[in-house]
Amino acid sequence: MCRGIGRREKETKGCGEVWSEDYVDGWTLKWDTGYFFDTLLEAKNDEYDIKYSYDSECNRVSKSVNGVLTQYCYEDGRLVSENKDGDVVKYIYSSKNGTVMLDGFEYSGKKYEYVYDGMIIEGIQYDNERVVEYEYFNVNVLLQFFYLLYYLLFATLLVYP
Repeated sequence: MCRGIGRREKETKGCGEVWSEDYVDGWTLKWDTGYFFDTLLEAKNDEYDIKYSYDSECNRVSKSVNGVLTQYCYEDGRLVSENKDGDVVKYIYSSKNGTVMLDGFEYSGKKYEYVYDGMIIEGIQYDNERVVEYEYFNVNVLLQFFYLLYYLLFATLLVYP
């Protein structure tokens, strides 16, 4: 039974109970209830039939999309490779300042590197040329919004009950 994987906490179902639900846009989802979170086993709609399986450590070990199988391989709890119908992606890690970092991956004999801004991946490059660029929402703006919301709702209520 996997713990900590899935989309939401369940308190009403017993561990190991499999249940299904209709979801947005015609998707039917099949879940396995865990101790803390549920694990997605299947997702189906008119176009896709997706199945997932996990090992005893809660690592996803396979995914099948309309019969096309992807298998995942782990070492020391880290994803080191995935194989989709013979196409293999190998993930490259290093240890920096006691923290294990995902440096990139190898696919079709080519090595791609992740470009970091601190701990955030901002892009992927191949042969020193940026091939993918990621853009993130500014977290500081979000934190300022929540502080303002807190101040307006709670601090104001304490002063003016």
